[in-house]
Amino acid sequence: MSDIITTREHVLPSRGRHRVGIVAQRTLLKQKTVFGERDQVTITLIFDEKDKAGNPKELTPRLTRSLEPGSSLRKLWEAAKGAPPPSRADLEELVGCELDVVIDHRLDSKGRMWANVVEYQSSSVAPAAPAPQPQRKDFHQLFPTSTQTQPKVVNFRTPAPRQEGQ
Repeated sequence: MSDIITTREHVLPSRGRHRVGIVAQRTLLKQKTVFGERDQVTITLIFDEKDKAGNPKELTPRLTRSLEPGSSLRKLWEAAKGAPPPSRADLEELVGCELDVVIDHRLDSKGRMWANVVEYQSSSVAPAAPAPQPQRKDFHQLFPTSTQTQPKVVNFRTPAPRQEGQ
């Protein structure tokens, strides 16, 4: 049996506030950073926003593996769980949680555009249980407690996409 690998077009989530679900986490030990070697984690976020093919957009930020006050991972934990982490926290507890993130874009030195999570916010809806094989499911199938009627925050710095017929 062949092992076929397909590549997906890299599509950035739009700027602004988004509802996301955490579908995976992975620990990366001794990663080289500008601050020296650090243990890091990746958290895979699935967005309520879809790409042209109708698949939910994904983002996998790398965070330093630290739950100290002020750390990005602690901010994510508090937004996802609604409380500070315990003294011994299992990052698998984050999988299946829902939260809101604020996305901004930046260019790197090579002119490539990247999406950055600039803020983690608590979701007004309680976390839902994760569905099996979340990478192939729609955001609203993974998190059925979300409603599509919630107000959408508009970022006035970026023009809204044009609808057909306008």
